[in-house]
Amino acid sequence: MENLLRAAIETAQRADFAYTKFITPNDVGATGAHQSGFHIHHNGWPMFFSEPGKKGSNKSERIVITWQQEFSTESRAVYYGEKTRNEYRLTRFGHGFPYLTDDHIGDLLVLCRLPKDDYQAYVLHSEEDIEEFFAALNISPANANGLIQPQGPPRQREIWPQEPTRPLAFPPESTTEPESTIRPEPIQPESPTQPESPIQPESTTQPEPTTPSQTQPEVTLINYFTTFLSTLTTDFPDTELLSRTARESYRAAYNTTNRTITADPDKEILNWLEAEFQLFRLIENDRYSQRIQKPFSTVEELIETANTLLQRRKSRAGFSLEHHLSAIFKAFGLQFEEQGLTEGRKKPDFIFPGSKAYKDEKFDETKLFILAAKTTCKDRWRQVINEADRVKTKHLFTLQQGISPAQLTEMFQANVHLVVPKPYLKNYPAEFRDRILTLEKFVQMVLVSQ
Repeated sequence: MENLLRAAIETAQRADFAYTKFITPNDVGATGAHQSGFHIHHNGWPMFFSEPGKKGSNKSERIVITWQQEFSTESRAVYYGEKTRNEYRLTRFGHGFPYLTDDHIGDLLVLCRLPKDDYQAYVLHSEEDIEEFFAALNISPANANGLIQPQGPPRQREIWPQEPTRPLAFPPESTTEPESTIRPEPIQPESPTQPESPIQPESTTQPEPTTPSQTQPEVTLINYFTTFLSTLTTDFPDTELLSRTARESYRAAYNTTNRTITADPDKEILNWLEAEFQLFRLIENDRYSQRIQKPFSTVEELIETANTLLQRRKSRAGFSLEHHLSAIFKAFGLQFEEQGLTEGRKKPDFIFPGSKAYKDEKFDETKLFILAAKTTCKDRWRQVINEADRVKTKHLFTLQQGISPAQLTEMFQANVHLVVPKPYLKNYPAEFRDRILTLEKFVQMVLVSQ
């Protein structure tokens, strides 16, 4: 599969347009709906058409797609705009097409349009392949369904947001709390362990960013990021500082409070994750844009630079999730411990209320919880099974957008229960959705026990 992964990465990098999406129950017909074929987000129209579809009429294009470099299908890209419909789909794959079955729910579809309407498609199954692809293309796992747009020079690619008409994140909810107007205070990169506090970007070389009331919050957010970048004295900030800066900048720009967080933690954690990804990309481009435009003196130097980039991208994604979950739990006032020890020096990502209670044999086991955090979990969920013997049901928070019924059945039989952001529930088979918790429901369950 390594050769297939490499082909998918190289094809996406040289394509005129490339599109990624997690295969969903709706795609494979597991929801009972009448639609068939891969649903394509509205921002994916340039993959097939010269202009977006217009409500009130249908249109289609016949295309030939080569799959996994092995076989081709004469398929049809369709925009349905008549009556109540307003969607794009990729249909007609022929008898025996292997990738529209339940077993492929949660796999990553990579669709590439090359010159002369040469369409190449890849379906990545393993977590390792999906994460490697995301790292190579610099795609956020929290925003993986969309068109990848080339930018240059140098030739780089950036995932388009799932909603092309919205800003980086959802606008803040109104509130009358006294603290609703968050005024930024300085963040010092040299002190990554200092307590969280709103930020006040300061710079002697550029004007301070305008306040949220004076300009659009997404512009204010970029100003905060740019100011933070100007204060960095290291190559890259550590993951905790990166996450905290993104989160506090977002809260300041969008004027959000703890009440906003507790009202919808599922929405806020996705906003924070996307904000951090944008900050990381800004820093990465600043640190490497000039370097990659110059010739490398040796092949080894090229490989070393590429490996550094890829490893930093993958490492950041994993730690990012844990940092933002911790901030959510603090906003709710939960008692918890990160990386606390259980049997055999095992370290679950989160223990509620903590390792001291866990090791107290008199402590009520029904009030003990553990939560693992993994960006993807199709295979690695098994790592959670033996992390805490006293906790029968283990919980796992993931950004995985869909898993096959067979894998979900195996998870539940092993007493591993998923926690996913609320918007992702629709990507799971309908018969399992009432057994999968949203982040808000998980927090409320733990809160009641404390």
